[in-house]
Amino acid sequence: MGPRYIHRAQSMTENNLNLQKTIAATIVQAIKDYPPTLISPHRMTEEQAAAYCGRSKFWLRNLRRADDFREAEGGERLGPPVIHEGRTPFYMRESVTKWLDAGGLGARTDALVIRKAG
Repeated sequence: MGPRYIHRAQSMTENNLNLQKTIAATIVQAIKDYPPTLISPHRMTEEQAAAYCGRSKFWLRNLRRADDFREAEGGERLGPPVIHEGRTPFYMRESVTKWLDAGGLGARTDALVIRKAG
């Protein structure tokens, strides 16, 4: 193997290292730029909890309202446990995960029926 090939091998190694450093820097920057709402925190807002369930916030809101009505009538809640801080609903990630694991989304067809009190 001549010196020309050794130089070419060293150059390729340096290029690979530069490429690896560039990729690593790009990944680090992408993580820094990643929207924090997509990373599920311990306490989730309505929008975050809906995204965590793979549903819209309107679906989750309708489920919560149906549960409020059902609970007032003496029934049980079908949606994930919710905590209110003032008028703002929050969902604990662990509670939503347990609800999903227990088949929570399977109950959605019954949960969205709201009957008028009368």
